[in-house]
Amino acid sequence: MGELHGSSGLERRSMGRSFPVSSLLFFLGFSPFSQAQSPPKAHPEKNLVVARVGEVKITGLDLLRKINNLIPLTFFHRRVPEDKMKQFRARALKELIEDTLVWLDAKDRKIPVTEKEIRDRFEKALARGGERYKFMTREQRARMFEELRPMIVRRILIDKNEARFEKSLPKVDPEELKRLYEAKKKKPLAPEEAHFLHLFIRVLPTATKEEIEAARNKIGAAELLIKEGTPFREAARKYSQDEFASKGGDMGTVSRAFFRSRKLADAAFSLKEGEMSPVVRTIYGFHLIYCVKKAPPRELRFEEVKDLLLKEHQDQIRKKARRAWLEEIKKRHPVEILEA
Repeated sequence: MGELHGSSGLERRSMGRSFPVSSLLFFLGFSPFSQAQSPPKAHPEKNLVVARVGEVKITGLDLLRKINNLIPLTFFHRRVPEDKMKQFRARALKELIEDTLVWLDAKDRKIPVTEKEIRDRFEKALARGGERYKFMTREQRARMFEELRPMIVRRILIDKNEARFEKSLPKVDPEELKRLYEAKKKKPLAPEEAHFLHLFIRVLPTATKEEIEAARNKIGAAELLIKEGTPFREAARKYSQDEFASKGGDMGTVSRAFFRSRKLADAAFSLKEGEMSPVVRTIYGFHLIYCVKKAPPRELRFEEVKDLLLKEHQDQIRKKARRAWLEEIKKRHPVEILEA
């Protein structure tokens, strides 16, 4: 019975230098454990068969390696929540099964892999592995190459078969995209836009309490002047500390994406025409926003959404075709999930 891939734990050494095979697995597209996260040799799931794809076994170690590769760096130094771990586990098993199906299909199709392709993939992995692999002897390189050869061939076959599948997808007819756009009952709308004036008092990250209080008093004085009748533009020219000050705080007509602070964007777009916001505090300082005019909602023209529609349509075609492709492979290589 076949195995998904070898469980190499070898580490080549020469004159005190180590050349871990596991590091190269990462650069070859596999999911090795980092040294700090390697499961103990007696890990209960290590030799457990969690799934079979045809005659190929997917072991608990394969699954744990894949999970390790999926877990974001933010979780590495703290416990992964149980619900998140279940999600990682389900996704890891799904990806392992799909990779194995694609690999077996490539073998069925007799997709060729040349010695040069294998050697090039190995050399690229060594290059990406860093300086330490430059100190390997010729014999060490040869032993490591032979050890990794089956995994390299497997990865190349998967990549070639995936590329073949992508090329087989039908091209999207531009006229079909136009029909899809016209058929939409609700046309996509342009992002909400409005014309704003802005008055800003800067507060540096290193500001003292006294400096923060001085900035607060300054914007408070500007706010009071405006409420007493001073035009916003005049107050902005006098007090504001941003690039719009010389233009009376005029930011022009902008969308939410223009603002670096979501809090400021929310405050701005909650205003009615002719209305001024209360003082808004962000990490950058203190702000006052005045809404001059709100732009009416505008339907996006076909030319503006053509690329987005194309991507959405291609994704739908790809998902449907891939699902059918994998189901066809399963008829030749049945999938059996054994873990609970």
